[in-house]
Amino acid sequence: MLLDESLPDESIWGAATCSFELRPDEVHVWHVEPHPSEAFARRFSSFLSPEEQDRAARFSLERQRSGFLLARGAIRYLLGRYLDADPAGLEFRYGSHGKPLMRGGGIEFSVTRSSGLIACAFACRGDVGIDIERIRPVARTAEIAERFFTLEEQAEIGRSDSAARLHAFFRCWTRKEAFLKATGEGLPGLANPAAASHAWTVRDLEAPPGYVGAVVWSRRPAPVTVHRYNLALT
Repeated sequence: MLLDESLPDESIWGAATCSFELRPDEVHVWHVEPHPSEAFARRFSSFLSPEEQDRAARFSLERQRSGFLLARGAIRYLLGRYLDADPAGLEFRYGSHGKPLMRGGGIEFSVTRSSGLIACAFACRGDVGIDIERIRPVARTAEIAERFFTLEEQAEIGRSDSAARLHAFFRCWTRKEAFLKATGEGLPGLANPAAASHAWTVRDLEAPPGYVGAVVWSRRPAPVTVHRYNLALT
């Protein structure tokens, strides 16, 4: 995979400033910071299909349930804006490992959430994946890195001082997770040398404090426009 650091992110605050025009040579990334009112949360929940509502109801913790509802509501809302379509009328199909895809195509997308923050990525060509993680203590990071990371990635972590090592670990992990979400293969995809050697472009993302993120795209290096969208302001 190619780690591209040559093109800076363009940050735009708020949905009103975005034309929702997605060119073939670019990726749009949205950071959704969910602090909505109860009425707004109900509005987003109304976009979900009965199957999604049933899935949300199976979460035992309220924060997990509300996080799922907001993430699915956000992806439906944004897809509706890009496609000029009713968010509630959008239909998804799922890959063998659960990757959601638009039924009928038209746009590729990926969504992730971590500790309340939601991130979405969109591209009109190629496979796209995104991951964002809150930096937090993790046990046995060395064992995880040895099992899942390349020698180059392990060396990157090893070069970091003790204060920055956890940040470096999550930086590598988000790249890996974003790749898996793009391919839709799940963890077995890490052992697929053919997939790993494909011309994927990896971009580290500027994330809110305390988080790291990455987006992966199966195309040549391209501009990544980052939108930070506060649901409480809409």
